[in-house]
Amino acid sequence: MDTSLASDPFERLTRAARRRGLIGSLTIGLTFGGVLVFRALFWPPSPDEYPLFLWGFVLPVGLATLFPVVFIYNVNRTIRRLRPIAPLIADADLSSGPRGVTIVFHDGLVLGVPGPFVVFLMFFAANGQVLYPSLVEAVRWWRLWGTRRVGFVRGRKGPPPVVAELDALRLRMGGPLAACQVRQRTSDWRDANAPSWIAGVSFASHFARVRLDQMVPELPAIRGFLRHALFAFAGVGG
Repeated sequence: MDTSLASDPFERLTRAARRRGLIGSLTIGLTFGGVLVFRALFWPPSPDEYPLFLWGFVLPVGLATLFPVVFIYNVNRTIRRLRPIAPLIADADLSSGPRGVTIVFHDGLVLGVPGPFVVFLMFFAANGQVLYPSLVEAVRWWRLWGTRRVGFVRGRKGPPPVVAELDALRLRMGGPLAACQVRQRTSDWRDANAPSWIAGVSFASHFARVRLDQMVPELPAIRGFLRHALFAFAGVGG
């Protein structure tokens, strides 16, 4: 195996997208195909039902073909938009859960692209010190259970300085919807270095995907905003 390809997070993303697309295609095809075979064996269609029966075959074949094409295209489009900031990226992969493409930056910032919206997260120790998770840790720490929400910002809701900073950030990135949460860990996690605080901000658009290319210049500002939000609600960091 080419070690340069194996260590390239974008190459791993591409391979994972192909694998996930193939699995989805096989799942759709086998499920619909199994139903049709079962029906044909136990309830054979009458002659006047053949057109409907054939459509029942064409539809799953079409879905099974379209799913991997759309899925792989979306992942490749995300990769193309993130290529310019490859030196800033520590690791990336295609999460098996609903997080979609998950990217860990060298500065501790974590980016998730679940679909038409994006989520930025940072993890902090009890004193507000930034944690630098591995990709596996970032995926494992990205959760709601075992935490409680201590702060929320959306629209005009939240401390005025944080509201103003988020609104300015939102406008610079093209005016998408934006919301921020700060959460505190409330239970013991299995990781000795588990975060005490999690700050996250999400951006979404009503009619289209959020443009990642508009976010690239704002990465330092997003990181600073999450630190400010943590300080505003938890009194640590800053």
